[in-house]
Amino acid sequence: MRLYRLRSRTGFTVYSDEGRDLKKFINALHGSSVRFFGLAVRGDRLYGYTEASSFGRLCEIAEEQGLICEKISDEGLPVTLGRYRHRLGIPLGLIISAVVVMLLSDRVMV
Repeated sequence: MRLYRLRSRTGFTVYSDEGRDLKKFINALHGSSVRFFGLAVRGDRLYGYTEASSFGRLCEIAEEQGLICEKISDEGLPVTLGRYRHRLGIPLGLIISAVVVMLLSDRVMV
């Protein structure tokens, strides 16, 4: 659970690698500073998660090992907040509701 919260907070990338020598690639990843998790092999493809900031380095390592690196999707809190960047109604609604709660908190309604 703690790892999922960390991934969601920092943002992560779902990727897949395709090639012949996946064991060599995994060993190269262990020797590097790239953080990766959730590796799964399905057929001749390797799927996994990495931090969004380390995806470029992961693809460099994959190309050095002769694999094809493909980004499937970006997920996490930064991506979700980026989708709502231009929506003004959400923060305005939060501010108005906070003001109403502050005004009514010292009054007793009968």
